Amino acid sequence: MRFLFGLSIALNLFLLTTIVAARVDSTRDPIPIRLGTEAEFQINDSAASGNQVDAIHDFVAIAQQSSLGVNDIKILTLGWLLEMYRGSYDTEGPRYWQPGYSPQLFAIETRIAIEQRVRDTLIEIFGHGAAFDSAFDSVFRPLGLEYAFLDSQSQLDLQRSQFDLLTARAAVRDTQAPQIAQCLAGNQNFARAPMASGLPANFTPAATREYQLRFSPLAQQLRESGVADDEQEFRELFDQFQQLEIDPSPAQQADTRAALRATVGDEDFDRLWSKRDPFYYSIEQFLVAEGFSPHLVQAAYSVVNSSQEALLHAMGQGANSESMMSAVAQIKRDEAQQLSRLLGDKAVAGLSGAISEAAMRLNDSSIGTC
Repeated sequence: MRFLFGLSIALNLFLLTTIVAARVDSTRDPIPIRLGTEAEFQINDSAASGNQVDAIHDFVAIAQQSSLGVNDIKILTLGWLLEMYRGSYDTEGPRYWQPGYSPQLFAIETRIAIEQRVRDTLIEIFGHGAAFDSAFDSVFRPLGLEYAFLDSQSQLDLQRSQFDLLTARAAVRDTQAPQIAQCLAGNQNFARAPMASGLPANFTPAATREYQLRFSPLAQQLRESGVADDEQEFRELFDQFQQLEIDPSPAQQADTRAALRATVGDEDFDRLWSKRDPFYYSIEQFLVAEGFSPHLVQAAYSVVNSSQEALLHAMGQGANSESMMSAVAQIKRDEAQQLSRLLGDKAVAGLSGAISEAAMRLNDSSIGTC
């Protein structure tokens, strides 16, 4: 019953304020209004006058006479502003037959523009403290609880950055994805700042890390593998894996992979690495088509994965080319023997061909101008 009474008051207040907005004299001084303590809630008396500001002053003056609480009035003010600016926002994006048509992008752009006008008005009315008021979180922290580790300005910067990234992707949507990935990977700055591209320049290292722990491809790979038992282990594994992207040298790759394998065990490491290995899909696809069970597919991949580690270790030794070639040849012979025991000679020959074809496809995807 109390809720229905409050709702009735709210609806009547909206009606009252639309009438007030129509009759306001914009030349008069704003009405100073305070609810609770000055620190808790205060209309900014120095705000610029105008129909919108004056109408909100009248709105709050009427609202404080009701049974509504301070927070209720703030929420109603926010809702009123959102509705007012939505109704006045009449800019149209490209139509469906015009270049650049994207209703989803335009809807996001419209929302960003409306919320910016709402934020400006809230600050004009309530002062800069509005940006820290939880009642206004929906417009000052538009990315929600998942991004609670970011302050308001960082969320707004990231929202704009993400929109710019979506717009850029839409502009190049006909470009082949492998070429884009190769161009990014070939950029030295990108290689030295893994998974941080597209983030605002003012992001702190701590904010960047928290973002990456939630939304990076590496974090997704770790989640999908299920190898982390708790948050702490997830974060530790994430930091270890980042070393592979920060320092791609064979020696560092070999050391980091060995440390990860020791941390999670052979089976979990192979499962996790399969999600990062561009050759895994080809291996799995070929062996499944040949009728091998999932268990044998994983066993075969484990052999291949261990062989890759041995190759990295050999390359990181800094030996002369003759010694290295001899070591590589021995590693490949050992791999072939283990695979033959698992799959048979015929399947091993076919698997080798499938991996070679995948390697050529990856190489071909790198050809092109960035």
